[in-house]
Amino acid sequence: MHPIDELRAAYCNTTYLVHLAEVGPASIRIGQSSSELDRWLAGSNANAWAFITACNPRSAPLSVAENEQRTQQLKSDLEQLALKFAAGKGVGDDGEWPPEPSFLVAGITRADAARLAKKYGQNALVFGRSGHRAELVWTSHMLDRASFDEIVEDFCSFVAFAGFPIKPSEVQTEFVSPPHVGPDALSVGQMAVFVFGMSDSCLMVGRAIPKVLSRPSHEHDERGYAVPMLASHVLKHVESKASPFWPSDCSSPNTADIGGWLEQNVWRAKLVLQDHHSPLLLNLLEAFVNSRLNPMFGSRFSPVDEF
Repeated sequence: MHPIDELRAAYCNTTYLVHLAEVGPASIRIGQSSSELDRWLAGSNANAWAFITACNPRSAPLSVAENEQRTQQLKSDLEQLALKFAAGKGVGDDGEWPPEPSFLVAGITRADAARLAKKYGQNALVFGRSGHRAELVWTSHMLDRASFDEIVEDFCSFVAFAGFPIKPSEVQTEFVSPPHVGPDALSVGQMAVFVFGMSDSCLMVGRAIPKVLSRPSHEHDERGYAVPMLASHVLKHVESKASPFWPSDCSSPNTADIGGWLEQNVWRAKLVLQDHHSPLLLNLLEAFVNSRLNPMFGSRFSPVDEF
């Protein structure tokens, strides 16, 4: 299992417990809603919550004393922010990891919760809104299926103001974790935006229609190799010594190095529209994703046949 998937599984296989004075005990699971939390939010005049800990930064265990000190610091931060909160703890299903003292915070935004958790070295936090399921939020913006579902929801709200009424259910979202697999051919009547990246970094964004995606395209580098555009960009980036992610022991990678490394480390997302929508909507979706994710290669309107 990829490390990101292992980390995600650890968060999802945890119950987040809290006792709320107004409604009693409540338990939180990622992917589930909670009527207790909804009642607590209503009584707190808030519509969002976050479950945050300061313990064991980057999932590295600290001593009980160190975690207690960090928890007190987090409590002080919440008091200074004048936010309503309740003490809780995260308990793993397998019992191998000690329960982590935490706080359930009312009325905090997703962005502010992520910044606060990041301050204490946390990989992620649990966030929710009234009437909605609890979700896992990566502090370093590690991208996953939920990230793209959120992008689609925001995009649909955005384009509604431009006269393009579209529901999130009309955008088919696919996310493939590493090892990366090349995109499948689009079906007739589909058009899509593709995104490639690693962990919290977006590498490239492009759009496609069926006849474009079905036509393979490569470029040849100066040594005569036929290299897909994404691999070519990474190869040139590495050779310019500008790469923040190439392993230090691969100072002079060749095409085979790049291909294998991408297969093991690159994720792929695909946002599919039916072609009864205007092609302009596809352009807007690509521009929106570019703006949100700021890709390392090809900042705008890069057709997917260049990948």
